[in-house]
Amino acid sequence: RDAFESADKSGDGKLSLTELQEGCRTDDMKAWLSANELDASDISGVFYLLDVGRRGWLSFDEFVTGVMRLRGGAKQVDMVSL
Repeated sequence: RDAFESADKSGDGKLSLTELQEGCRTDDMKAWLSANELDASDISGVFYLLDVGRRGWLSFDEFVTGVMRLRGGAKQVDMVSL
C-alpha cells in the first residue's frame, strides 16, 4: 500500500498513468514491482492491462488485483494481452 500511496501524488486514492509512470522512478515502486515479477520498463502497457474499467485511473484494489494477475513478468503480460 505504501508504494501505491507514495505514487498517488494527488491523494485521491487513484493512480493515473502519469502518477504511475512517475511512481515507477521511486525505489519503493521499483522494489514492489520487482518483488511481484513485473518490469517497470513497460509500465504504460501494464497500466492499460490493469485499467479494466477503462476509466484512465486505477484504484488500489484494481492495482493490486491486476498486479497479482500479471505476476510472472513479460510472458504473463504477453499472454494477458492476447
